[in-house]
Amino acid sequence: MKDFKKYLKVSILAGIISIIVLIPVYAATSSWKFSMSTGGCEVNGKKNGVFHKLSKGKVGISGEVYTHSNANGNGGPTNYLNFSLYNKTTGNYFGNVKVKPSGYAFGTKKISGTYSKAVGGGTKYYLVIYRSNSDGTKLSGSGKLKNK
Repeated sequence: MKDFKKYLKVSILAGIISIIVLIPVYAATSSWKFSMSTGGCEVNGKKNGVFHKLSKGKVGISGEVYTHSNANGNGGPTNYLNFSLYNKTTGNYFGNVKVKPSGYAFGTKKISGTYSKAVGGGTKYYLVIYRSNSDGTKLSGSGKLKNK
């Protein structure tokens, strides 16, 4: 009987540890994508009705930006592309992550970064993806917003 109680205690403890180890920490992830014409300077999630659900805490962005064409010629100059995060309900700004797109047609650049301010959690977060002025490049991209 003593061995059975010991076995039972060890089994229960092992089960609890397994559950703790196997349950991942909940982190919200939301996909984003955009397309920007050669004359376009901004894609605004609020204006387009594209919102993201995020949990409380820091938020990172990752993905890729694709250059479809460059009116300045292959390898021509490109402007930085900014990915700013906002909350529709409060109007709060959480920071900006930027990437310099490839100047070559069919070129790809990875974007990766963490926004400077933590979010409070909710369903009304949106991206404003913009460049300072049109540089003649046709762009698109996709990726994820994820709590850290």
